[in-house]
Amino acid sequence: MIPAMILMLTLALGTGSIVYADGTESADPEVVLDSPQIIEAEMSLEKNRPKVTPPEEEPVSFIDVSDESLWYYRPVYWAADRDLTTGIEADLFGPMEACTRAQILTFLWRAAGEPAPDSEESVFSDVGEDDYYRDAVLWAVEQGIAQGMSHDTFQPEKICTRAQCVTFLWRYSGSPDDGIRSDFADVPADSYFAPAVFWALDSGITNGMNRKAFAPESTCNRAQVMTFLYRASAERLEKEELRKKDRPQIEWADPDIDGTTGRMVLRAEGGSGVSGTEEVRAAVWTKDDQSDLRWFVMEPVSDGGYETVIDAETFGHHFGTYQISLSGLMDSGDRIRLVHLEDAVFETEPEYYVYAENVGKGMVSVNILGADETLSSLSVEVRGEERDEENPIVSVAEKTEDGIWRAVADVISFMEQGYCYLDVRSSDEEHTDVLNSIRVPVEKIKRVIDVSHHQGNIDWQTVKQTGMFEGAIIRCGYRGSRGGCGRDSRFQANASACQKLGIPMGVYWFTSALTVSEALQEADYCAKLIAPYHLSLPVFLDTEWGARKGLNTLDPAIRTQCLLAFLNRMEEYGYETGIYASTDWIHYYLDYEELSSWFYWAPSWKGRPAADDYQAWQYTSTAMVPGIRENTTDVSYWFGW
Repeated sequence: MIPAMILMLTLALGTGSIVYADGTESADPEVVLDSPQIIEAEMSLEKNRPKVTPPEEEPVSFIDVSDESLWYYRPVYWAADRDLTTGIEADLFGPMEACTRAQILTFLWRAAGEPAPDSEESVFSDVGEDDYYRDAVLWAVEQGIAQGMSHDTFQPEKICTRAQCVTFLWRYSGSPDDGIRSDFADVPADSYFAPAVFWALDSGITNGMNRKAFAPESTCNRAQVMTFLYRASAERLEKEELRKKDRPQIEWADPDIDGTTGRMVLRAEGGSGVSGTEEVRAAVWTKDDQSDLRWFVMEPVSDGGYETVIDAETFGHHFGTYQISLSGLMDSGDRIRLVHLEDAVFETEPEYYVYAENVGKGMVSVNILGADETLSSLSVEVRGEERDEENPIVSVAEKTEDGIWRAVADVISFMEQGYCYLDVRSSDEEHTDVLNSIRVPVEKIKRVIDVSHHQGNIDWQTVKQTGMFEGAIIRCGYRGSRGGCGRDSRFQANASACQKLGIPMGVYWFTSALTVSEALQEADYCAKLIAPYHLSLPVFLDTEWGARKGLNTLDPAIRTQCLLAFLNRMEEYGYETGIYASTDWIHYYLDYEELSSWFYWAPSWKGRPAADDYQAWQYTSTAMVPGIRENTTDVSYWFGW
């Protein structure tokens, strides 16, 4: 018979579904619905029973996402309300748990409406027919959102990184290419995830871990994934409406291009899109691939707008079209793009615009734009602070095919001052005054002294206290005019003092070797002398004119082989090596091609060495150095250290 607790019968063909008072339901195949007696009896009972309303479905609630102030509170419940997630258990979401590849693709698949994949069978051995993520993975692979880790494995349980997560979302969104290149130090422009990160940042989907870091290889947790999804969908319309509703106005102030600054002022004013933000930043670039993109923080000004100064020097002294995009950091921490300004033209033609670029060894390349086309000559004068030198260093400029005048100026003599002035002049009668002048920094270049017994007894403590030098090269020995090897009489005292005081030092050996055998003998003797000392600078072989018979007339090829034998033997002992020789000597009395790979230290006391292949320049032999006998010290600029 029918139990007394039956409330109703649902008619079907041959079976019945029984719903009990507690709301549970079961199917009973033994109930035959085509029996008129049963139907009549139940209809009679139903008339005398009160109607019961089924209970409403309770909203999803996670005990680990209960604080409404949590940054992921709204995204998690937004996703749960749309059945994108059911949590890891009935009442647990697991916000800080790592998100797997399978999980994030399942979230995206559900957001897309759970489309059926075209494939009937999985090509991956680790994606089975009964796995909850089976359809999601196959669909994602078909859509180009994800790919396997190998031809037959997907690794669905592999933890997803932040870079992978954002890339999946970017591909799901159609791989848009309109993102602004970020200034994240850990997102190389050529990385696979860079376009995705740039798009996500520009779209307000992520703000990174901080202003300078995205942390692409860090684990992406479930809270972050839901927040990314939420911002990419639900908030998108709100942000677009904000942008459309009240865009700030961008205008250029008159560029200050007086030939000295090459600057332009970017100004944003008006609109709550600016005033309602915590910070306004401008992305500026000139190249289509955004490879020269720079970010500028715009400073608030008294009338409520924002301004920043953009220097043409930052963009390779570019005068022409610029691309500019403003973004705002909202009080909520979200970043949104406010407005994009295309084809902002910095078009004012500069007049005698001058800029300098450091080319090394105390030299700068000077470039002059916007010169009068009628000029026949331009020159650059290098001057100090007072600018009253009677005989300034002058470099003649030459006009190139692109219309720019260029000159190379020697500024090394202003190293102690730290800067100098470059005055541009013309010898034409109509342009006798200074046409333009800029101040340029002069790089700090290390200086080294070299000494031997000729300097006598040296007070190394006083030398160190001057702070004028970064190291010393000490003569350790020589081969004399009679053919024997000897130690410099002051070597031990000089080397011991430098080592005790912590002065970086190297050594040099004066060679008179006539054969490879003698060169090896010199190397072994030198190595024995210097063994007790720590050298942080190279061992140099000093090759020049000498008093030994046959030395000055030695065949260049033989002399070169002698040098190579010494240098290679010293390197076998574990020392760095180099050559000391005048430019004439190394180019005419040696086979320079065989020696060009060694550190080259060139003496030239009346100006720069004739050739430009040196790494150190001994520019004086008569320097006044406290602690050393007057006017006896060799001093060198050291460029290769």
